[in-house]
Amino acid sequence: MTRNKRAIRSDLKKVDAHVIQPDEYGDAPELTNAQVAGATVSLGIRPRGRPKSDVRKEAISLRVDADVLDAFKSTGEGWQTRMNGILRAAILPSRKSARKRRRA
Repeated sequence: MTRNKRAIRSDLKKVDAHVIQPDEYGDAPELTNAQVAGATVSLGIRPRGRPKSDVRKEAISLRVDADVLDAFKSTGEGWQTRMNGILRAAILPSRKSARKRRRA
């Protein structure tokens, strides 16, 4: 574990242990009616993050040229999904033609 993670953990323990005093409520602004109307009430535990996909992905190590990687990363969030789509599109024509040859 790095030193920074330990420091964060100890700070979080202090924050968790802190009991808010009545005089500290002045620091927080009052909620407006619009904020209350737009609030979502959750009871119990809600799943967090992206839902699981029906198609399982495999984590791999792949060596590509730096300029190729930079080009995909420069497109922003989701670059790995876009890279997967391009690879899929590249193999699908060959799979379709192989299936046609087997049927014939």
